[in-house]
Amino acid sequence: MGEPARAYMSIAAHVHSLLHQSSDTPVEVGPEFDRLLLSAYHPDDLAVGSEELLRRLARDAPQSMCMTSFSYGDVIWKCRTCQVGDDTCVICQACFQGGDHQGHDVSFYISRQTDGGCCDCGDESAWSAAGFCHRHSRTHGPIDSVPAGILPAARALLDAVFRALTAFGDTLNVFPPVEEAHLKLLASAIQWVTAACTHFDGLCELVSDLLCVRSASSPVSLLHLLLVGDLPMRRRCAALPQALHALYLRLLTNASFKKAFAEEYVASYATLAEQYCRSESISEDRNYECLFSSQIS
Repeated sequence: MGEPARAYMSIAAHVHSLLHQSSDTPVEVGPEFDRLLLSAYHPDDLAVGSEELLRRLARDAPQSMCMTSFSYGDVIWKCRTCQVGDDTCVICQACFQGGDHQGHDVSFYISRQTDGGCCDCGDESAWSAAGFCHRHSRTHGPIDSVPAGILPAARALLDAVFRALTAFGDTLNVFPPVEEAHLKLLASAIQWVTAACTHFDGLCELVSDLLCVRSASSPVSLLHLLLVGDLPMRRRCAALPQALHALYLRLLTNASFKKAFAEEYVASYATLAEQYCRSESISEDRNYECLFSSQIS
């Protein structure tokens, strides 16, 4: 067995043990996953700490879309030359400075809201590719944007997390149910996946494949199982579907996932509606289902 295969199996085994802890004081999943993700780096690089090293790697990695959220006091730029959508399509200060808008019809304003939308740089449905900044210029493939030093570990981590998620998806209607403590650990793992995709959006491609691809052994995708299991899942551990919803929203910036999600949601809609109508706690579930629907519409 070669070194890459041994490293892959070691990470997979560590993830499995983390997600099946029985201790009353479990080890936090996120920091351990960060450590595994950076396992190929030299100790000198890690001297700044895992969190800081990841921040630096994410800062330098190309991203397909900016999606910086605007806060009160931020400078927001409009370029009517580059806008593809309506007048609400805007970019942040950094993306404006990193692009070429010489001779364009531009203006700016100061955000007066604490939640004033997000930057559209990199989104071809909102902004002309000619107006993208250098970081979001699509001169690279999705996976190419992930630093080479973390890609093998990222593949191993994601594979292990989604194997655990698949195993849970296969037991949604099996009793006795999976212990809530284990589901909370799995929710923490999904939160880590969402954060990793935010740091390095090339990972969205890998996660989309793991969720959406059908195999010879399974006629339906993992995404399908999770969607039809969404309401039963909440009754076991609300943290897990909430973490999945946040992941779906992050992945919707990936065109292939957006299409697959729409198809699976339409295909699952009758089942979801039936579950809702049969619910024994319809007032409580109504708020939950409406929140989910408004977020993905």
